[in-house]
Amino acid sequence: MKKLKSLMLLLMIAPIVSNSQSNLSKKSDVATFLFKNVKTKLTITEQNEIASFTKFKINTSKTKIVGYAGANDYLELFPLDLNNDGIEEIIILGNNPELSGPGGESWLFIKDKSNHFQGGYIEEDNSLSIGWNAEPIILTEKTNGWPNLTMSIPGMEMPIFTWKGKGYKLTKRVNSMNSNLEMKDIRNASKEYQNKIKP
Repeated sequence: MKKLKSLMLLLMIAPIVSNSQSNLSKKSDVATFLFKNVKTKLTITEQNEIASFTKFKINTSKTKIVGYAGANDYLELFPLDLNNDGIEEIIILGNNPELSGPGGESWLFIKDKSNHFQGGYIEEDNSLSIGWNAEPIILTEKTNGWPNLTMSIPGMEMPIFTWKGKGYKLTKRVNSMNSNLEMKDIRNASKEYQNKIKP
């Protein structure tokens, strides 16, 4: 009789566990939109984690992120391995004058020691705007194993962002005319990274 009760209990619990696992493995609509047309090593759970961080919302037809619809808007996601440790980072570039002003925004998502993503803006002077249509540019110069970053912004000075243990911070500016910095566009860097990912 005890065995029969135990079996009945297991049969009752099984669908709940199954549904829970199904929900965990289902990619969210925002994650599906962000990660379309890119190769990534991230699991569905990790992709959902990134999508959750952004707080983006998708329209009812699931064809665009709400707010990013104009002719001059863009929203792109780039998988990378910035410090070549085999762990993937994600950079998202967004530009919508109504949502972020003329400068656009960049989000950098990095795994912490507990193997979960932490995320935030790549900041200049603690501002959410990073310059006129500015995008992060990867430099060959490194700090603590991570490449320094700069931004393509108008003017004579280039901001240099260096790794500070948990994220990038603005640490100095250099004269763009006298600089011999070696740079790599994140689109090319991401393309190279994705080409190395096996199907």
